[in-house]
Amino acid sequence: MYEMTSKDLYFANGGQTHYIYRDGFGDQYKASPAEEAAWRKELIEREWKRLHTETNAVLIKALIGNLMYHNADKLVPKLTKKLAEVSPETRVVIAGSLWRINGYKKSFSIIQETFRSHREAVLSTVFATFQEMVGNQEVAVFLINCLENNDAVLCQKAHVTLTMWSYMGLPQLRDGDLINRLSPEDKRSNPDTFQAALKTAKCILKIR
Repeated sequence: MYEMTSKDLYFANGGQTHYIYRDGFGDQYKASPAEEAAWRKELIEREWKRLHTETNAVLIKALIGNLMYHNADKLVPKLTKKLAEVSPETRVVIAGSLWRINGYKKSFSIIQETFRSHREAVLSTVFATFQEMVGNQEVAVFLINCLENNDAVLCQKAHVTLTMWSYMGLPQLRDGDLINRLSPEDKRSNPDTFQAALKTAKCILKIR
Protein backbone atom coordinates (compact mmCIF):
# COMPACT_ATOMS: atom_id res chain seq x y z
CA MET A 1 0.00 0.00 0.00
CA TYR A 2 1.32 3.45 -0.94
CA GLU A 3 2.33 5.55 2.05
CA MET A 4 1.86 9.27 1.56
CA THR A 5 4.89 11.48 2.00
CA SER A 6 4.79 14.55 4.21
CA LYS A 7 4.48 16.68 1.09
CA ASP A 8 1.58 14.53 -0.13
CA LEU A 9 -0.19 15.03 3.18
CA TYR A 10 0.44 18.77 3.10
CA PHE A 11 -1.03 19.20 -0.38
CA ALA A 12 -3.91 16.79 0.22
CA ASN A 13 -5.00 18.98 3.12
CA GLY A 14 -4.52 22.29 1.35
CA GLY A 15 -1.59 23.12 3.59
CA GLN A 16 -3.89 23.21 6.61
CA THR A 17 -1.74 20.95 8.75
CA HIS A 18 -4.17 20.79 11.68
CA TYR A 19 -6.30 18.47 9.53
CA ILE A 20 -3.34 16.10 9.20
CA TYR A 21 -3.18 15.73 12.98
CA ARG A 22 -6.96 15.64 13.36
CA ASP A 23 -7.21 12.76 10.90
CA GLY A 24 -4.58 10.73 12.72
CA PHE A 25 -1.59 11.20 10.42
CA GLY A 26 0.47 13.33 12.81
CA ASP A 27 3.03 10.58 13.41
CA GLN A 28 3.53 10.21 9.68
CA TYR A 29 3.92 13.92 8.98
CA LYS A 30 7.52 15.13 9.22
CA ALA A 31 8.22 18.55 7.74
CA SER A 32 10.57 21.34 8.67
CA PRO A 33 9.44 24.99 8.71
CA ALA A 34 11.58 25.59 5.61
CA GLU A 35 9.86 22.75 3.76
CA GLU A 36 6.42 24.01 4.74
CA ALA A 37 7.32 27.52 3.56
CA ALA A 38 8.39 26.18 0.16
CA TRP A 39 5.28 23.99 -0.12
CA ARG A 40 3.03 26.91 0.83
CA LYS A 41 4.40 28.94 -2.08
CA GLU A 42 3.93 25.99 -4.44
CA LEU A 43 0.41 25.35 -3.15
CA ILE A 44 -0.66 28.97 -3.66
CA GLU A 45 0.63 28.91 -7.23
CA ARG A 46 -1.24 25.66 -7.85
CA GLU A 47 -4.53 26.99 -6.49
CA TRP A 48 -4.44 30.11 -8.67
CA LYS A 49 -3.94 27.91 -11.74
CA ARG A 50 -6.74 25.55 -10.70
CA LEU A 51 -9.25 28.41 -10.78
CA HIS A 52 -9.10 28.15 -14.56
CA THR A 53 -9.32 24.36 -14.81
CA GLU A 54 -11.41 23.08 -11.88
CA THR A 55 -15.07 22.49 -12.72
CA ASN A 56 -16.43 21.24 -9.39
CA ALA A 57 -17.96 24.11 -7.40
CA VAL A 58 -17.20 22.48 -4.05
CA LEU A 59 -13.53 22.09 -4.95
CA ILE A 60 -13.40 25.65 -6.31
CA LYS A 61 -14.68 26.93 -2.99
CA ALA A 62 -12.15 24.76 -1.14
CA LEU A 63 -9.20 26.01 -3.16
CA ILE A 64 -10.26 29.62 -2.55
CA GLY A 65 -10.46 28.68 1.12
CA ASN A 66 -6.87 27.46 0.89
CA LEU A 67 -5.80 30.80 -0.60
CA MET A 68 -7.59 32.59 2.24
CA TYR A 69 -6.03 30.34 4.88
CA HIS A 70 -2.52 31.01 3.59
CA ASN A 71 -3.09 34.76 3.25
CA ALA A 72 -2.19 34.73 -0.43
CA ASP A 73 -0.80 38.07 -1.55
CA LYS A 74 -3.33 40.51 -3.02
CA LEU A 75 -6.08 37.93 -2.64
CA VAL A 76 -9.08 40.24 -3.09
CA PRO A 77 -7.79 42.20 -6.12
CA LYS A 78 -6.62 39.01 -7.80
CA LEU A 79 -9.96 37.27 -7.21
CA THR A 80 -11.78 40.35 -8.47
CA LYS A 81 -9.70 40.30 -11.65
CA LYS A 82 -10.43 36.60 -12.11
CA LEU A 83 -14.18 37.28 -12.28
CA ALA A 84 -13.83 38.28 -15.92
CA GLU A 85 -11.57 35.38 -16.82
CA VAL A 86 -13.23 32.26 -15.46
CA SER A 87 -16.23 30.04 -16.25
CA PRO A 88 -19.74 31.10 -15.12
CA GLU A 89 -19.81 28.59 -12.27
CA THR A 90 -16.40 29.65 -10.99
CA ARG A 91 -17.50 33.29 -11.25
CA VAL A 92 -20.42 32.58 -8.93
CA VAL A 93 -18.17 30.88 -6.37
CA ILE A 94 -15.62 33.69 -6.48
CA ALA A 95 -18.30 36.36 -6.10
CA GLY A 96 -19.70 34.57 -3.05
CA SER A 97 -16.22 34.18 -1.59
CA LEU A 98 -15.51 37.88 -2.04
CA TRP A 99 -18.66 38.69 -0.09
CA ARG A 100 -17.57 36.42 2.75
CA ILE A 101 -14.05 37.88 2.74
CA ASN A 102 -14.85 41.58 2.76
CA GLY A 103 -18.55 42.11 2.02
CA TYR A 104 -17.87 42.82 -1.65
CA LYS A 105 -20.77 45.03 -2.74
CA LYS A 106 -20.99 43.74 -6.31
CA SER A 107 -21.24 40.06 -5.36
CA PHE A 108 -25.00 39.73 -5.69
CA SER A 109 -25.26 41.62 -8.98
CA ILE A 110 -22.49 39.48 -10.46
CA ILE A 111 -24.19 36.27 -9.33
CA GLN A 112 -27.60 37.44 -10.54
CA GLU A 113 -26.27 38.45 -13.96
CA THR A 114 -24.47 35.13 -14.32
CA PHE A 115 -27.64 33.28 -13.28
CA ARG A 116 -29.73 35.11 -15.85
CA SER A 117 -27.30 34.23 -18.64
CA HIS A 118 -26.44 30.65 -17.60
CA ARG A 119 -29.35 29.44 -15.46
CA GLU A 120 -29.07 25.71 -16.11
CA ALA A 121 -25.30 25.64 -15.74
CA VAL A 122 -25.13 27.54 -12.45
CA LEU A 123 -28.52 26.97 -10.79
CA SER A 124 -27.36 24.69 -7.97
CA THR A 125 -24.16 26.64 -7.39
CA VAL A 126 -26.02 29.94 -7.15
CA PHE A 127 -28.30 28.71 -4.38
CA ALA A 128 -25.47 26.90 -2.59
CA THR A 129 -23.59 30.21 -2.63
CA PHE A 130 -26.64 32.10 -1.39
CA GLN A 131 -26.90 29.70 1.54
CA GLU A 132 -23.63 31.13 2.82
CA MET A 133 -24.57 34.76 2.24
CA VAL A 134 -26.80 34.80 5.31
CA GLY A 135 -28.45 38.15 5.90
CA ASN A 136 -27.38 39.74 2.63
CA GLN A 137 -30.23 42.11 1.86
CA GLU A 138 -30.16 41.70 -1.92
CA VAL A 139 -30.10 37.92 -1.63
CA ALA A 140 -32.97 38.04 0.87
CA VAL A 141 -35.11 40.06 -1.56
CA PHE A 142 -34.26 37.61 -4.36
CA LEU A 143 -35.28 34.64 -2.20
CA ILE A 144 -38.58 36.22 -1.20
CA ASN A 145 -39.29 37.02 -4.85
CA CYS A 146 -38.64 33.38 -5.70
CA LEU A 147 -41.16 32.29 -3.05
CA GLU A 148 -43.76 34.73 -4.35
CA ASN A 149 -43.37 33.89 -8.04
CA ASN A 150 -44.62 30.88 -9.97
CA ASP A 151 -41.32 29.19 -10.84
CA ALA A 152 -41.59 25.94 -8.88
CA VAL A 153 -37.87 25.17 -9.09
CA LEU A 154 -36.81 28.56 -7.77
CA CYS A 155 -39.48 28.48 -5.09
CA GLN A 156 -38.20 25.15 -3.78
CA LYS A 157 -34.57 26.22 -3.83
CA ALA A 158 -35.36 29.54 -2.14
CA HIS A 159 -37.18 27.67 0.63
CA VAL A 160 -34.23 25.33 1.15
CA THR A 161 -31.89 28.32 1.29
CA LEU A 162 -34.01 30.12 3.88
CA THR A 163 -34.20 26.89 5.88
CA MET A 164 -30.39 26.86 5.94
CA TRP A 165 -30.37 30.51 7.00
CA SER A 166 -32.62 29.59 9.91
CA TYR A 167 -29.79 27.41 11.23
CA MET A 168 -26.94 29.73 10.26
CA GLY A 169 -27.77 32.97 12.02
CA LEU A 170 -31.49 33.65 11.64
CA PRO A 171 -33.24 31.28 14.09
CA GLN A 172 -36.28 33.61 14.08
CA LEU A 173 -37.23 31.97 10.78
CA ARG A 174 -38.02 28.81 12.76
CA ASP A 175 -40.21 30.52 15.36
CA GLY A 176 -43.80 29.33 15.31
CA ASP A 177 -43.04 26.80 12.57
CA LEU A 178 -42.53 29.77 10.22
CA ILE A 179 -40.08 28.08 7.88
CA ASN A 180 -42.48 25.22 7.25
CA ARG A 181 -45.34 27.63 6.59
CA LEU A 182 -43.15 29.16 3.86
CA SER A 183 -42.85 25.86 2.03
CA PRO A 184 -44.02 25.36 -1.56
CA GLU A 185 -46.47 22.78 -0.21
CA ASP A 186 -48.13 25.34 2.08
CA LYS A 187 -48.12 27.84 -0.76
CA ARG A 188 -50.29 25.40 -2.73
CA SER A 189 -52.48 23.98 0.01
CA ASN A 190 -52.69 26.85 2.53
CA PRO A 191 -52.26 30.10 0.59
CA ASP A 192 -53.55 32.31 3.41
CA THR A 193 -51.13 30.74 5.89
CA PHE A 194 -48.33 31.09 3.35
CA GLN A 195 -49.05 34.79 2.77
CA ALA A 196 -49.08 35.47 6.51
CA ALA A 197 -45.77 33.62 6.89
CA LEU A 198 -44.33 35.56 3.98
CA LYS A 199 -45.26 38.85 5.68
CA THR A 200 -43.53 37.73 8.89
CA ALA A 201 -40.44 36.60 6.99
CA LYS A 202 -40.19 39.98 5.28
CA CYS A 203 -40.19 41.67 8.68
CA ILE A 204 -37.43 39.36 9.94
CA LEU A 205 -35.39 39.95 6.80
CA LYS A 206 -36.14 43.69 6.93
CA ILE A 207 -37.78 43.75 3.52
CA ARG A 208 -40.45 46.34 2.90
